[in-house]
Amino acid sequence: MSDEVLAEVPLLKEALAGDAERIRTEIASLSEEQMTFSQQEPVWARWSVDAQLRHIALLCCRWVNRVREPLEEKGHTFPDVNMDAVMGGNGRHMPADVCPDTPSLVTIIEAHLNICLEVLERESPETLRGIAGERAVDSEASYTDSAERFIDFARLAARTHPYGWSEVADHPGRFRVELIALIRQIHWEILAHLRNVQRIKRLLGLPPAQELPREGYLQINKFWE
Repeated sequence: MSDEVLAEVPLLKEALAGDAERIRTEIASLSEEQMTFSQQEPVWARWSVDAQLRHIALLCCRWVNRVREPLEEKGHTFPDVNMDAVMGGNGRHMPADVCPDTPSLVTIIEAHLNICLEVLERESPETLRGIAGERAVDSEASYTDSAERFIDFARLAARTHPYGWSEVADHPGRFRVELIALIRQIHWEILAHLRNVQRIKRLLGLPPAQELPREGYLQINKFWE
């Protein structure tokens, strides 16, 4: 399995190194009105571009902080982020009192991408697979803005990731997420939400600013079309 990790790490480093610029490129020409545009249908348009970025920012903080303690023990330095404040809103979007504007959102995203890049540079395949976070979801609860259950998406993730994300036997809704898969997930989430930004821009009559790689969830048609 070390061979798999060794083959993936340089590809993942290249991908993560470009993610902040992908975000900047896609939103560069948008006005404040366009950043806050949303509509009820289709479902992916219910979150504005600003909401998409706020979700990316929150998930970057949340995912990386799942493994903060073991990484700090290995000498990695984390941004000074108050996770109680980060999670103090609706739990899905970065609150405005933490990141008041677009530049601050991109800054906090990039800071956490840099942690991921440092980890990929310094840590061994054994560490990337040995350190793991846990994702526990209510097996019956659904998202407030769709009929999909939390566990459905977590299981979709487990099927989509090539390795490193698995449901704990006899514990429905509990998932072990290895460090390599956690970092991969951050990249995939950024791509998926940037695709939503492009789809919202299409509703506004605007072209996409770039071609996104069809990796991760973007290989699944419902996340792409």
